[in-house]
Amino acid sequence: SCPSMNFAVFYKFTHDKVQSSAYSLIGASQQPLYHATLGHLFVKLSSSPVGRGWMHIAAADHFCQAETLIRSREGRDYAATVCLGAVERLKSTAAFRSAAIFARNALHFLDDDNGTCWKRNFALSLQAYNLSAEAEFYAGNVDRCDASVRTILLHTHKFDDQQNAFQVNMENLLSSRRHLEALESGKDMLRKMKISRTPRNQVTAGHMGMEVAKTLLALKKFDEEGLVNHKTTEDPEVALLTKGCVALFLSAHFSGKKEDSVYFSLHALRLSIKHGYSKVTPAAMAISAAVLGNLRLYSISKKLCRVALQTMKRFDAPEVDVITLFMYYQFVYHMDHKMGNVGQRHSELHQSGISSGSIVWACMNSSVCISTHFWEGSLCLDKLLILATKYAEECVSYNKEILLPVLSFYRQVILNLLGRNAYNPSRLQGDAIEDLDAFMTDLDPANLRYFTSVATQCAAFYWDWDEALRFAESNARSEHEDHPIYFVGLNRFWRCLVWISLYEREGKSTMRRRALKEYRMIRTMMKSGLESKKELLLALDAEIYARCNGNKNKSMSDIKIKYDAGIGALNAMGFNHYGALVGERAAEFFAKNGETETAKTYLDKAIQVYTDWKAMGKVQHITSDAFPSSPQQTVTVG
Repeated sequence: SCPSMNFAVFYKFTHDKVQSSAYSLIGASQQPLYHATLGHLFVKLSSSPVGRGWMHIAAADHFCQAETLIRSREGRDYAATVCLGAVERLKSTAAFRSAAIFARNALHFLDDDNGTCWKRNFALSLQAYNLSAEAEFYAGNVDRCDASVRTILLHTHKFDDQQNAFQVNMENLLSSRRHLEALESGKDMLRKMKISRTPRNQVTAGHMGMEVAKTLLALKKFDEEGLVNHKTTEDPEVALLTKGCVALFLSAHFSGKKEDSVYFSLHALRLSIKHGYSKVTPAAMAISAAVLGNLRLYSISKKLCRVALQTMKRFDAPEVDVITLFMYYQFVYHMDHKMGNVGQRHSELHQSGISSGSIVWACMNSSVCISTHFWEGSLCLDKLLILATKYAEECVSYNKEILLPVLSFYRQVILNLLGRNAYNPSRLQGDAIEDLDAFMTDLDPANLRYFTSVATQCAAFYWDWDEALRFAESNARSEHEDHPIYFVGLNRFWRCLVWISLYEREGKSTMRRRALKEYRMIRTMMKSGLESKKELLLALDAEIYARCNGNKNKSMSDIKIKYDAGIGALNAMGFNHYGALVGERAAEFFAKNGETETAKTYLDKAIQVYTDWKAMGKVQHITSDAFPSSPQQTVTVG
């Protein structure tokens, strides 16, 4: 039991009672002396050949309980030092809340002289407040972290003394979704660095284009092996700049600042090539690979990510590996691999992030673990809901909410598909999102883009084309205004289905043009090197041929061949429930054209996929009277 750390004790064993009884025999006035003596003993033991890490933590706890006895300035500084050692040890074991409590105790020992500790012992004060900022950040105490950072910036004047505070401040702002503040704080930090020439004002399209050109030129000087074996540097400023640019990329991405996100991601890579690699360089490479992929430079993107994975092995930095692998699996892996196990890999990265102290990226991995399992259909929806709820509670517990909205709207779409939404199942509102309009108002640009994509899918799953239209148009605008994520191809696929369905329902040529435009954009992506988009094209081939080409003498056998090719390609890539949706659309088409047996075959297969996925709400939808499953019925909205 550690009284100074406010541990709640729920069980008492015999030896605890013996210890408590013995302790109570010590007079209250003598107890602090007892703790002080044990504190010194444990410090001595912890540094002996038989020492263990817990002994130092025990020493710090005893000094905290002896605080009223420790009055000399030297004694209090010594106790503060022991507490800071405990903070370091607890951080290394992911005991972040305990670390934060010991950090507060250390500050209490230091600041008992009305705040003159900075003048008396600057080095110890700087160490204490830096560790306090880190510990409070890891524990999710945003305001306490802010206070420690402000204290450091108030009492320091050299950039070398402020570096850690700037970095922690950026992560703290990011984790609480204050992205614009994080962006400005990061820019201020980079402007103070000698090796970076960050634009003094806003990053413009010209700055972005120049950085793209310079980075591509730098990459051309090396083959793949040359990039892997490039020189390293021990210069801490290079590592700090690279880490700062990684954080700036993230804050710019979530702020909807395309120019900044492209500029800072490539800036980190180019300066790493110029000055030498640091442990953060593999993460910068993976982020740059994602950005170059979004710019349709797919071959360079894949090459750079291969280099990142190899370069990662040169450094022992698990907290950076979490970032590198997050970017690889989320943005680049799909280019050469079938989906199917990526959700599990993000789950492993989440645990690695917790263990290594990379809490922001751990929580980001947990969020995309859920979204990727959903895309892949690799986990039954009832199990996925339990996992999503667990991860959401963890994000709230750590106060790392950068992708918490993602967990909320995936929980809602899962509830809808499970059939556990008492409201309209085509709308993302229910137990996970109580007020849809308020929820959307609170979203940053990136999370809004993710949300409109999932809202479009949910409405399309339930054939609610009016609801789908609302979010598909919003999703299209957000992708136009901000640089797209890797799954932009999937977004185009869903939007194309919406435009096709509305064209068939209303006969408006504008909807047909929109559908064909989305189709051609996916085809352009594939021809540019993104071969994994072939399955989307094949599925849309069938839809456009069946519903948009206007030829009433179309061969039913040709249409069936196209639908079979599209569904087969989607299933082969691991998107089974996407294949099921195309299958039910094939069933609807053949049913209204008198091919009832063919329609029944497609519908039965779709029902089986949804049943295996535990999407019983969806099964209920396509087996209800509202579903257009007979030749006499037409497409029914809702």
